[in-house]
Amino acid sequence: MDYGLQPYVREPRREGGATATPEAHADEMEADLQQEDRQWRLATNSWCQCGECQAMPSTDECLCCHELDSCLPNIEDQVVDCITEHHEFDIICLHPGVLRTALIARSDIRRNDLKEPLPNAAYRLQAYRQFTYWVHERLGKGVRRVIPACVVLRIRREFPSDDGTYTGFLEAEME
Repeated sequence: MDYGLQPYVREPRREGGATATPEAHADEMEADLQQEDRQWRLATNSWCQCGECQAMPSTDECLCCHELDSCLPNIEDQVVDCITEHHEFDIICLHPGVLRTALIARSDIRRNDLKEPLPNAAYRLQAYRQFTYWVHERLGKGVRRVIPACVVLRIRREFPSDDGTYTGFLEAEME
């Protein structure tokens, strides 16, 4: 049944593959410099303000919940040291029933079959999605956000990989 929905129809698109303006080129150069300035994060977790983070494989992933502006209201409202201690975190991001229901809904929308029993990888990926929607509320097509290290580690403890191998943050591919 067609409901006439056109998702992402009003989302801005990046034209072309090359940098369009000198300002955009300057922004890219600044981002490269910031990346170099963050290399020290790989060797220590002194950047962590909540006490739950560990150094991650990439500088992008070395992010504490206190560095993410969209986490701060949840942290401050509950007077907790880490977003993973918020009373809603366990319900939204770790409760198997909530995650399974979200996976069923996603599967239904995409018209995919959901294979039972669900592996930990499915729960883990849905937990990442749940956190992202809880904190950022809306993303859009091709928009990805880095999840704080404390959150990633807590979700991985709850839904570990069978072989201990995990995929870190990946930038969205441009069309």
